Amino acid sequence: MRGLRDRLAGFWADRRAITAVEYGLIASAMAFVLVNIFLSLGTPLSQIFVSLGTKL
Repeated sequence: MRGLRDRLAGFWADRRAITAVEYGLIASAMAFVLVNIFLSLGTPLSQIFVSLGTKL
């Protein structure tokens, strides 16, 4: 158990690890926002393309 605690303490002290976690959180937040935008625009955008396709 002590070895795990020492490794976690070393991980916490390493600034690169904290930066990687921050980038991971930013990337996941951006992915969440983008997925919600695409889902909310999906149906209206599909209707626009169908409308254009029938006019052509």
